[in-house]
Amino acid sequence: MQTGGCSMKRDPGAYLWDVVQGCRAIQDFLAGATYDRYQVDLMLKSAVERQLINIGEALAQLTRLLTGSRANDVKPPDCLRRCQI
Repeated sequence: MQTGGCSMKRDPGAYLWDVVQGCRAIQDFLAGATYDRYQVDLMLKSAVERQLINIGEALAQLTRLLTGSRANDVKPPDCLRRCQI
């Protein structure tokens, strides 16, 4: 019996679905919000940042699936590593 992970490969479209859902969630969270509100509203900021993390993870997993790379081989682009919200 295998433990510590799932042996089934996920459909690549499922990762893209996660990305779309994350983008839609961010749009919903930010609807009507101002930048000033975003800066001071910890819950709003946390919700948006969490979705960005989910989107990044889905894209990293998709890249690993499509390229056969190991987890440590996939790095975000420099522009994303430097990005501060």
